This record gives sequence, C-alpha cells and structure tokens, in this order.
Amino acid sequence: MRAITFLLATAGLSLAACGGGGGGGTSPPTSPPVSPPSPPTTVLSGQFKDANTAGLSYRTASQSGVTDDSGQFSYQSGETVQFSVGGIVIGEAVGAPIVTPVELVPGGSSDSLQVRNIVRFLMMLDQNADPADGIFISQAVRDMAANWSQVDFSSDDLDNELVTIISDVASVDQRTPVLSDAAAAQAHLEETFRCLVSGLFVGNFAGSRTSPIFLLVYPTSGMVKASYRFSLGQQFNGVEPVSVDQQRTFRSEIPGVEDSSLEGRFDSFDEISGSWTAGISSGTFSASRALPDATARYRLTGEWFHGTVKQTLDGVEVFNIDSSGNLVGVGYSVETGNRFPNSGMLTGQDVVINWDVGAVSQGTLDANLSVSGTGANSAGASRPWFAQGCRLN
Repeated sequence: MRAITFLLATAGLSLAACGGGGGGGTSPPTSPPVSPPSPPTTVLSGQFKDANTAGLSYRTASQSGVTDDSGQFSYQSGETVQFSVGGIVIGEAVGAPIVTPVELVPGGSSDSLQVRNIVRFLMMLDQNADPADGIFISQAVRDMAANWSQVDFSSDDLDNELVTIISDVASVDQRTPVLSDAAAAQAHLEETFRCLVSGLFVGNFAGSRTSPIFLLVYPTSGMVKASYRFSLGQQFNGVEPVSVDQQRTFRSEIPGVEDSSLEGRFDSFDEISGSWTAGISSGTFSASRALPDATARYRLTGEWFHGTVKQTLDGVEVFNIDSSGNLVGVGYSVETGNRFPNSGMLTGQDVVINWDVGAVSQGTLDANLSVSGTGANSAGASRPWFAQGCRLN
C-alpha cells in the first residue's frame, strides 16, 4: 500500500508540473496599467494695479505671498486670487495678467461705492502718500494689520470704519495718514485704468470691406481713434471713452458721416474686438496691442503727419520707455501698413528717436507727459509728430 500511495503522489506531481490533469495553467502576473504623467502645472504672474501696489497679501488654491514693488502676484490658470491686508480682505478675482480694484467687486466700476472705498483704503496705506509713484504698504503696517477686523467697504461712512486703523497706521508709520475723498479716489483709479488700456492696437476690419485697422487709445481721455486703408484721410474719432468697468467698452464715429460707428470692448488689456459701420458698409474688427511691455515706466501713444503742419495723418506710433530712459517703439504707415521699428532715449525732457529706416524724430516731454516735435524721414522731409504719455510703473 505504501508503494501504491507513493506512485500516485508522484504521478500527481508530474501532471501538475506538465499542466495536465485537465485544468488550465496559472496565468503569469500582469502589471497594472501605468497612468501617463500629469502635465506640469504652470505658475503665472499677474500685477495688481491701483498704481503698482506693494505689500498686498494674496492667496490662491496653490499660491500665496505678498505683492512686490511692481504689484506682482502668482497664480495658476483658472484660480481665484484673494487679496488682503492683514485681517482685511479687500476682494477677490479670477487670476489674470492685470487685476485692478474694478475686478474685485461683482459688476465693479469706478462709479461703484465699494470700488472707490477699496481705492481710498489703499491710498491711505501708502507710506509716502503719493500713489502716483505706486502704493507701498510698509512691513510695520502689515504686522499691525494682523490684528485688524474686516472692513465693510460697502459702507457710506468709511471714515468711521477706519478710525482705529488710521490711528494704528499713524503710530507704526510715524506719519499722519490721509483718507482721500471718493472723487479723488475715482480720479486716481481712472487715470491708472486709462494708462493700462492706452497704446496702439493693430488688426483687421472684416465684413463688406476689408482693411488693416490701427487703433490709438489715448491715456488722458480714454478715447479711441481708428484709422484704416480703404478710406484714407478718414478716421473714427472717439465719442465715448473706454469705460472704467469690467466691460471696458468704447464708441467712435467718423465726423460728418451719418450711420458711422465703431463699437468695441477690451477682451483683455491687450486685445480689442467689436463691430463697425460706415454708411452702407459694415462688419467686425479685432486688434492686438502692438508693443506689449508690462515693465515700461512710461508709454507714449501718438501720430505723425504729412507736410509741415498736422493736416493729413501719415502714421501711428507707440513708444515704451524704461526707468533708465531707454526707448523702444514701433510705427505703422496707415497707407501701406508697413511696420517701422525704432529705438531712442529720453534724457531729461528731451526725446530722440532713431527709426530703423534712417529717420530721426525729436521732441520735448512736458509736465503732462505729452510730447510734440518734428522728424525727418530718410529722404530728409520734415514731419510733425506728437504723442500723449502716461506712467505705467
């Protein structure tokens, strides 16, 4: 019996080793599917602009910090950015290259009480009380602000809301803070906003007529002038300036032409789109900023003309000037659409521009940051030019 038992056991082992015995073999182990790596997340940079605002805390789902001297903050695409000073949240907005107090309030505009109060609060915190050169919130104020309670920016009595806070700022900053009135805050915000939208935008008309389009947005008025090739000598001149709100709309007309209008909006601070009519012709248009530079100290927006007086528009131009006076610009011929890069220098109040085609323009910058002068083209012909400027940073 022992021999028989041994033989049966041996036979069973042999069958198992050969995969016999009528059963299927054991499948080899398989590895779990490997998920593709997640795409790297991109951290973007934006600027908070009530003038450049330094010392403002910000927070998103993935980022946090304090704005630097240029008002810079970090975010990822689609994130909401919350801005605060210590315990006081001033508002939040979807992250973007530029955020102003207008974006912090639903339906915000420069007319909104809440927007104006936010601006008044930030202007009061500015250490040197001169928001024209930026707003700087000192470390001492930021430390003290950790003890502050939330402010009701919708209040029509902001003075009362800020009594304790103004006293704290005076103590730690060793100065007398001034709470600007609503009108001053609105004027400051609108000046900042119109500088942001100012410049030269280049694009195309589409519809029953087609043409390149050149839009000049002037910083002092916010008006938009549009020039185009299919009717040289005619321009759409601004009748309604760029609105200081989240829609950023404007309207222009051709003087003396009935049923003419150019209505547009800023899709971002660097992109414009809209519709136009000119008599029986109509269509749409879109344009992009010709020379984007968020770091420029000044931006000048202007035109040059045929002959020795400002009679017939010849070209449009924009110049960016950095903190050292270095100038980089570009101009376009309205007639041909040709692009003319240039560079130059601001020395004191004197502007000298050297165009790549060999022309030279000169002018003097006045106290309002406007400049006018004359230039000579490559053939030596004199051309008057002018530009309006503003301080970006």
